Amino acid sequence: MELKLMKKVSVNYLYNVIYQILIILMPLITSPYAARVLGPEAIGISSYSGANAKYFILLVGLGFNFYGQRLVSLAKNSSERNKIFVGIVASKLVVGVVVFIAYALLFLCRDVEYREVYFAQSLAIFASIIDITWFYAGQEKFKQIVIQNTITRLIFIFGLFYFVKSESDLISYVLVLVGGTFLGNILMWVGVLGKVSWTPISIRDIYLVFRKSLIYVIPTIALAVNVTINQTILGRFSGATEVGYFSQSFNIVNVLLTLVTSLGTVMLPRMTKMINEKSKVDDAKRMITGSFKVMTILAIPIMVALMIVSHRFSIFFYGPSFARIGQLMLVESFSILFIAWNNVIGLQYLMAANRIKEYSFSIAGGGIITLAAGLLLIPALGSTGAMMNIVLSEAMVVLIQVIMTRNDLNYRQMFNDFHKLVLSGALMFVAAITINSRLEINNDFLYLSFNALMAISFYMFFLIIFNPSVLKNKNVLLSAIRNKG
Repeated sequence: MELKLMKKVSVNYLYNVIYQILIILMPLITSPYAARVLGPEAIGISSYSGANAKYFILLVGLGFNFYGQRLVSLAKNSSERNKIFVGIVASKLVVGVVVFIAYALLFLCRDVEYREVYFAQSLAIFASIIDITWFYAGQEKFKQIVIQNTITRLIFIFGLFYFVKSESDLISYVLVLVGGTFLGNILMWVGVLGKVSWTPISIRDIYLVFRKSLIYVIPTIALAVNVTINQTILGRFSGATEVGYFSQSFNIVNVLLTLVTSLGTVMLPRMTKMINEKSKVDDAKRMITGSFKVMTILAIPIMVALMIVSHRFSIFFYGPSFARIGQLMLVESFSILFIAWNNVIGLQYLMAANRIKEYSFSIAGGGIITLAAGLLLIPALGSTGAMMNIVLSEAMVVLIQVIMTRNDLNYRQMFNDFHKLVLSGALMFVAAITINSRLEINNDFLYLSFNALMAISFYMFFLIIFNPSVLKNKNVLLSAIRNKG
C-alpha cells in the first residue's frame, strides 16, 4: 500500500508540474515573438490591463477554489461530491455575473483609451467563472487536467503567429493569451458532464456555500495581490514599459518555480485527508519535514542557476531591447527559496490543517509590506524596486509562518541539512562563474545550455561530497506513509 501511494503522489507531482508549466508556458513561448513584434510599450499595456483585470478574476474565485478542493478531497462518496460540485459552480456563477458588471462599469465604460484591451481581457473573467480544476485536483486527478489543456494551448500558440503580425495587433495578442485559458476551462467540463448528477439547489444553499468560502478569500486574494499591487503601483509611477519588464521577468521565474511548488499542489489534498484523521497527524508532520527538505534541495540550484544566466537569458529570449529583464530576474531569484518554504509551511500544513486565519495573517502581513515598501521603493527604483519588494514580502510571509508554527513543526530537523545545501549552491556558483570567466562562448544558446549542464553537475557533485540526510533516505518525503487506505 505504501509503494502504491508513493507512486501515485510521484505521478501526480509529474502531471502537476506539466500542468503548471503549460499554464504559464503559452505566454512564455509567445513572448519572445510578441516582444519583437509589439515592442515594450504594447507589452506593458497588456500586462498593466491584465493586472487590473486580475483583481476581478480574484473576486470571481473568492475562496471557492480552495474551499471546493478541500471539500472534494474529504468527500466520502460520489453523492457528496455531486452536491459540492453543483453548489460551488452555482455560487461562482452568481458572483461572476456581479463581478463582470462591476468590471464593465469601471473599465469598459470609463477607460476610453484602453477600452478594447480591457474588453479582450474580460474573457479571462469568464474563464475564471467556468474553472473547475479544483474538482479534479480534490480527487487527485491531475492527468485529466493536463490532457484536456495541452491541445488548446498548442492551438493558441499557433494562433499568435497567425494573428499577431505588427504593432497594431495588440488586441489579438491579448485574446490569444486569455483565450487559451478560456477554451481549456471549457474542455474541463467534458470529463464531468456525464458523471455529475445535477441535484437541485436553492438560493439558501448558494448563500451557505458563499458564506463558508469567504474564510478562504483573504489568502486567495492576498497571494495574487502581493504581486499584482506591484504592477499597479509600477504602472502609476513608472509607466507601462516598466510593468512590461517586471511582468516578463516574473513570468520566467514562475516557470522555474513550478518545478518546486507543484509538489505542494499535489500534497494538499493528501495532507488534508491525513491531518483530519487524528491518528495520522504525526505521520503528516513527518511528511512535512520531508517535503521541506525536498523543496529546499530543489530551490537552491534553481535560484543559483538563475543568478548565473539571467543576463544572457533575457537577451537570448526577448532580444537586446529587453536586457533590463535580466537584472530583474537576478533580484527576483532570491525569492525562490522563500516561496518554496511558504509552499510547505503555508499551503501543505496550515491550509491542509484548515488553519486559515493563521495562513491568511501571514499572507496579509506580506501584503502590508508589499504596499508600504512598494510606495517607497517603486517610485525611486522602478521595476527594480518592485522586484526587491517581492523578495521582501515573501521573506516576511515565511518569517510569520515559522513563528506561528514553531511549536507544531520540528524546524531543527527541517533545517539540519540547510548549511550543506547552501554550501553546495555557493560552491556551484563560484565554480560556474570561474569557468565562465575563462571561457568565451559568444552563442547565447550554447552558453545557456553549457551553464545548465555545468550547474547541475557541480551541484550534484558537491551534494555527494557533503551527503545531506535527504539523500541518505530516498523515501524521506513519504516515509511517514504506512498502512494508508
